[in-house]
Amino acid sequence: MNDVKIRGAGLKDDARIRELLKDAGLPFEDVTAHLHDFLVAEDNSTIVGTVGLEPYGDIALLRSLAVEASHRNKGVGRKLYDGVVAHARLKGVKRLYLLTTTAKRMFRDLGFLDVDRDQLPDEIRKTDEFQKLCPETAVCMSKDIEKDIYYVPRSMQNLIKSVPGANMLAVPLEKAMLTYFEIAPGARFDTHNHESEQITYVIEGRLVFEIDDRMVSVGPGEIIAIPSNVTHAAFAGNEHVRAVDAWSPIRQEFVQKE
Repeated sequence: MNDVKIRGAGLKDDARIRELLKDAGLPFEDVTAHLHDFLVAEDNSTIVGTVGLEPYGDIALLRSLAVEASHRNKGVGRKLYDGVVAHARLKGVKRLYLLTTTAKRMFRDLGFLDVDRDQLPDEIRKTDEFQKLCPETAVCMSKDIEKDIYYVPRSMQNLIKSVPGANMLAVPLEKAMLTYFEIAPGARFDTHNHESEQITYVIEGRLVFEIDDRMVSVGPGEIIAIPSNVTHAAFAGNEHVRAVDAWSPIRQEFVQKE
């Protein structure tokens, strides 16, 4: 199943996701409200699986993992699970919860532990899946994913706005973060400082950094390292810029909550 790709779901996928969930005997009534946190598995442009997430700060409800019968036992479910863990970590989620009646063994193999219903966080207890859609016989499980390795395929790398003219993707761990920026000509990061140490590697174009009374121009293949709390600004010249930053500690404001 190397050709199966995982990507974020869109409105055009709503009907197919509902069909997959219905066929698997999973709740599907409230899918549309959470569609922005669903993923799909595609095989030759055909959706053959799906999984969903309901994030609440640094915890989330993992829900609705379903694979078309013809693609089961071929690794698609694991790809979907790995994808939703990456999606969760990109949003700053550290612990997953789930309810299941049929997949206890699979999730135990993935490291999930049983949790008493009375011990679930209020945010999970208030979800429609907990209150209305899953039977009381469903097993509750949880897993801390903060220490898990996660992989982000190109199809899941959705950039968000940083400053006018600049879009970014942030990939956080507990103590370090990588950000990827695409910056339009003339875009500017105004004067600022931050606790995090910053190392910037320019892939394409040229970034000019204003530090004290001097300008430092950083071009393709070049690096600038900025210690903690050093005041600086940066701007792109007349070229499109692509750059990668490494940060420690992480910049919490960069985590993609939405």
